[in-house]
Amino acid sequence: MKTQHIFRFFIIAIVTVGLFSSCDDDSSQPGSVCGNGILEDGEQCDDGNTLGSDGCSTNCFLEGLICGDGIVSISEECDDGNNFDGDGCSATCTNETAYCGDGVVNGTEQCDDGNNVSDDGCSATCMNEGPYCGDGVVNGTEQCDDGNNVSGDGCSATCMNETTYCGDGVVNGTEQCDDGNNVSGDGCSATCMNEGTSCGDGTVDFGEECDDGNNISGDGCSADCQSDESCGNYIVDVGEQCDPPNGTSCDSSCHSIAGECDQADTYDTDCSDATTGQWCWSGGGSTLFCGCDPDFDNDDCWLTGYEVCNPATNRCEPAPPCGIDSYESNEDEASAALVLVGDNVSAVTCSDDDDWYQFVAPADATNLIIGAFWVDDGGTDMDLYVTDCAGGVLFSGETEEVDNEILNLDGITPGVTYCVYVSLYSGPVYGTDAVYELLLREDKACFLDSDCPGTGICPATANGMALCANSVQGTAGCGDDVAGDNDRPSLAQVLVSGVTVTEGSCDGNPSNPADLDWFMFTLNAGDAFDLTVDQASGMAAGDMDVVVFDASGLAWAVAATVNNPEIISATGLPAGDYYVAVVYYDNDTLTPASTSYDITVVITSGTGCVDRDDCSALLGHGECNAGLCEDFDGAASQGPGEFCDNDEDCDPASTGSSFISALCFTADPTRASDNVCVVDCDTDTDCASYGMHCAIVDPGYTPAGICLAPCTSDDGCGGLTCNTGTGICEL
Repeated sequence: MKTQHIFRFFIIAIVTVGLFSSCDDDSSQPGSVCGNGILEDGEQCDDGNTLGSDGCSTNCFLEGLICGDGIVSISEECDDGNNFDGDGCSATCTNETAYCGDGVVNGTEQCDDGNNVSDDGCSATCMNEGPYCGDGVVNGTEQCDDGNNVSGDGCSATCMNETTYCGDGVVNGTEQCDDGNNVSGDGCSATCMNEGTSCGDGTVDFGEECDDGNNISGDGCSADCQSDESCGNYIVDVGEQCDPPNGTSCDSSCHSIAGECDQADTYDTDCSDATTGQWCWSGGGSTLFCGCDPDFDNDDCWLTGYEVCNPATNRCEPAPPCGIDSYESNEDEASAALVLVGDNVSAVTCSDDDDWYQFVAPADATNLIIGAFWVDDGGTDMDLYVTDCAGGVLFSGETEEVDNEILNLDGITPGVTYCVYVSLYSGPVYGTDAVYELLLREDKACFLDSDCPGTGICPATANGMALCANSVQGTAGCGDDVAGDNDRPSLAQVLVSGVTVTEGSCDGNPSNPADLDWFMFTLNAGDAFDLTVDQASGMAAGDMDVVVFDASGLAWAVAATVNNPEIISATGLPAGDYYVAVVYYDNDTLTPASTSYDITVVITSGTGCVDRDDCSALLGHGECNAGLCEDFDGAASQGPGEFCDNDEDCDPASTGSSFISALCFTADPTRASDNVCVVDCDTDTDCASYGMHCAIVDPGYTPAGICLAPCTSDDGCGGLTCNTGTGICEL
C-alpha cells in the first residue's frame, strides 16, 4: 500500500487548503493538549493551566470577549458579569448614566424609589402602581378579580368573566371533551382534548406503543403507533421480511435467510424491492442473498431508511444515530434554534445531520461576526452559511480551512431575523460525530491589523483568517534572520522582484510555537509571478511549506510537497498586494529543528491568463475570463472527466473517489485537462466513455483505481508513473 499512500499524499497536497498538517507525513504528531503552555492547532490561547476566568478558558479559548463575562474587553465600556439593563452597566456592556432604581426619576420613569421591587407603590420598571388585575379587588374595567392571573377558573388572567372554560363539565368551543377537571390521563386531557386516539401527536397515550409526532412508518414508530419497528417485536414492519428472528428462516436483521434470490447477478429482479440492497450474491460465502457490497460505500443502498451498507453483514441498514445534541430539532430553517449575541453554542454534527440556527440582528451591534470552530484533525472541514430564512444565501464560508469558518456580517439590517446553517463537508467516517462551537458576537475577523477597529491587532494563523485581539501570542523566538519580526501579515517583509532574501525558520520544539514567516509583493493588472522557496539544507524531520494569500486572507495557491524547492507559478490574479506564508513543517514533535531558506519572487508584466491552463494551479479559480482567473461554477452538475476547480462543481451522485475522498481531482497543476471530476474504476472499460484511462492504484482493492486523463509526463499521474507510449498512468 506504499504506492497508494504516496498517491493519496500527493493529491491531498494539491487539493487541500488546510495545508500543513495534511501535506507531509505527520502520523507521529500527537494531538493538541490544552494547558501545556503551548499554542497548538485548535487553541486560541494556552496559559499553562486549565483554569477559567484568567483570560484563557478551560478549553483554551480566549476569555473576556463576551459581554456578561465580567471582563472588560476592547469593545466594552463596562462588564458587571450579567446581561441586564438598569444596574449601571447595560445588557450590551455600555455605561448607564441613569437607570431605574437609582432613586432619581429619569426619562420615561413615572417614579423611582431606589429599588427594583414591585408591589411597594413603584414597580420594578419604575412605573406607578395602583389597582391591578389579581389584587382581589374589582377595579376600573375589570369584570372580576379572584386574586390571581390564571384563566380557566371563572375569572380570566385579564380579570374578565369566563362563561365557559375547560374543566366546567360542559363541552364548549374547540373542546373535544370536558370531564369537570383539568387532569390528564383520565380520557380527557388537561386542555379538554380526547386522550388515547391521537396517534401522531408526539405523546404516548393509552393503547399506543410509541408516538414520534407523525403518522409515517419506517422511522422507528409505525404509522398506527402500534410498533416501535424493532427487529424482534413479532411485528413485520416496513423494511422487514420476517419477525421475529429464528436462526433458520429469519436472520438477526429480520430478513429471510432462504429463498431471497436464486441467481448471482447485479440488480437481480429478485432483489429489486428488497430493503437489503440490489445485489444477489454470496458476500464471500456460499449462500446467495440480497445484499450490498461495502467496497462501493453505500451506493447499493438506496431505499429510504436503509441507506448504509453494514460491512459486517453485507446488509443495508438504517443510518446510525449521530449529531445528537441539545439543539437536535434544528433540522431546517423553519425549526432553527435561537442564538443570541454573545452566545457560545457547543454542538455536534455528522454526515446525516443538518444544524440550523437563527438570530435577530441587534439595533446597535457593530463588527458582528459568526464563526464555527472545531479541532484541527487534518481532515474535518465544515461550511458555514447565513441565509434570509427563506433559502437565500447571504454570506457563505466554503473554504477548506481545517479548524474554523468565520464570517463578518457586514450590512445586516437591525431587527431582521437571519438563519445560520452549519454543514459537515468532510470529516469523520459515516455516522460519527464531529464536535464544533458556534460563536455569535461583536468581534472582527481579520487578516491584517487594518481590519481591526481602534488599536486592535490581528494575530497570525497558518490558515490566514483570525480574530482581532488586544495583543498577540509571543513568537517562536527562533529562526529570525533577515526579516526578523515578520511573524504576522501586517509585519510582512516586502519582496522585490528578482531579489533573493535569506531567512531562517524553526519548529519551535520542544516548548515554543513554530516559526511563521510572512512576505509581501504587489501585482499590477496582467502580471505573472514565479515564487521559489529553496531550503538551504535537507531536514529529515520536515521541510518548508508555502501559501499565497490576497489582502483579504483568501488563499490563492499552495506549495506543500515533500520536495525542495517549493515553487508557485501563476498568472491571471487580480492586481493588488499578495502575502506569502512560509512555515517549517516538522514530523518530529520532540526534537528541536531549524533550517534556513532562500525566497525569491520574479514578477513579469503581461496580459493575464489566456486559457484554463494558466489558472489550473490556483485554488478554486480555474476559469479564465478576460485575463483573470475566476471561480468556475459547475453548480454540482459536472460529470466524470468534466472540468472542475473544486468539489462543489461535481455531481455528487455520479462522481467521487474512495482513494482521494474528493470529487474534483488535479493530477497536473499545469494542465486544465487534468483538473476534472474523478470517479473510481476497475478497468479501462469503466473510463472509456469519459475519454480517460483507469489508473490502477491498488490491484488488490475494489475498486482498483481512478479514471485519469491520458498522460504526457509523470506530472499528470498524481504520484504514479506515466507510460508515454500508451499515455496511461501506471504503478
